[in-house]
Amino acid sequence: MVLKWNAPEGGAKVEFYRVYRGSTNYTERYGVASAASTEFTDNSATTPHQYWVTAVSETMTESPFAGPVGPL
Repeated sequence: MVLKWNAPEGGAKVEFYRVYRGSTNYTERYGVASAASTEFTDNSATTPHQYWVTAVSETMTESPFAGPVGPL
């Protein structure tokens, strides 16, 4: 499953994106995507899931959650 989201406008420079699967709980951190991309591929998704994304700055501050985000 390929997910797509919009990059944030303004604010701190994005170092990477953090992807959460299933919920927005800390324990549901699932993967990361580079700052150069606003896509993430979940190759292990065999059933439907909800995903959320945060932008992470150089100081490791996370943006508010975007989502749920879905497939392209």
